[in-house]
Amino acid sequence: SWIAGRKNWQKNLGDKIALLPPASRTVWMHCASLGEFEQGRNLLELIKRRQPETRIVLTFYSPSGYEMRKNYPLADIVSYLPLDTPSNSREFLGIIKPQLAIFIKYEFWYNIIAGLSRRKIPLVLVSATFRKDQIFFKWYGGLFRDMLSRVSYIFVQDQNSEHLLVRYGFGNAEIASDTRIDRVAEITYEAKSNPVLEDFCAGQKAVIGGSLYEAECQMLAEIMLKGGVPDKIIIAPHIIDEEYVNRLFQLFPEGSIIRYSQYDTGQNNDYQLLIMDNMGLLSTAYKYGKWALIGGGFGKSIHNTLEPAAFGLPVVFGPNYHKFKEAHELLASGGAYTFKSSGDLNQIIVQLNDPHTLEISGQASSGYIQQRKGGTEQVYQFLLRYIAENAKTSVNES
Repeated sequence: SWIAGRKNWQKNLGDKIALLPPASRTVWMHCASLGEFEQGRNLLELIKRRQPETRIVLTFYSPSGYEMRKNYPLADIVSYLPLDTPSNSREFLGIIKPQLAIFIKYEFWYNIIAGLSRRKIPLVLVSATFRKDQIFFKWYGGLFRDMLSRVSYIFVQDQNSEHLLVRYGFGNAEIASDTRIDRVAEITYEAKSNPVLEDFCAGQKAVIGGSLYEAECQMLAEIMLKGGVPDKIIIAPHIIDEEYVNRLFQLFPEGSIIRYSQYDTGQNNDYQLLIMDNMGLLSTAYKYGKWALIGGGFGKSIHNTLEPAAFGLPVVFGPNYHKFKEAHELLASGGAYTFKSSGDLNQIIVQLNDPHTLEISGQASSGYIQQRKGGTEQVYQFLLRYIAENAKTSVNES
């Protein structure tokens, strides 16, 4: 998909633009993948809502982002970012002719950034985070520092990132709350009722397993076998293919588990655990949650903790969370818990079975979200100077 999606990209992109009406200005937003898109989505939608005459070009690096959002209606064009070569950079920027470029969080492509700089097109980095162990701050990271010096402005998520940039001579940064927070806060209002989940929960609040891996599922199964999880449980696995779901079924007691796709409402409901063998319903499931167990903490990294927090759920995750400032801050606030073993997880379950502890932790997690809303508006107000009526026309290369 990565290769096929980039074939004939010049013609495909040019043909798409030819079909559009003239635009007063073009804003280009680039996201590595789906997660970064969700981070920048509210900003994109705010620009389109308040500046409807602005043409929005949305690009992705990975197929996982492009395939999921290639028909996203609020972008005028959705495309792959071409391979980062000097000629591709010239052609790409010459075709889309942006007056402003917005990169979300991580993406740094030398030839694209150099091309923007030569054309004097402002580049704004949004929701970035920096750590001292990154290549920008190594003795051999000169090329990456050069790229960073070409960025017009940087919105970072935390004070540590800002201080690190200032230490290395980058004074063009300010702190703005993660724009994902505005998005997850909106999701709580958009979540629809689900007859299957309502029937399964039968008036109870369920434990929600978000993007769980086998490691977390094995620990849950071990605790269940000892009678340690009395609640209803809804699991959204991080993979939903047939083989993986069948492996999960083998972990849990026979007769206790059923697939979402096979669940009949109105029938005798003796199941304790429901497997969500479909995509796109996890945020709906959080609406029915008591607390959330987030997957990935025994793998590369934990998955999204902000979404369950927005629903006021205490958040529980494994030990590999250290790259995520929201995980640290949720732990410090009392809205999250971390564990390294099934014994640790069982102790957390016992704690959260206490109604007072559950209520206090839920208030802490929802309070974390409410206190940090507004990053999108802050960034948008800054961007107005670039998307106003007198925005500069891009300067063509000689």
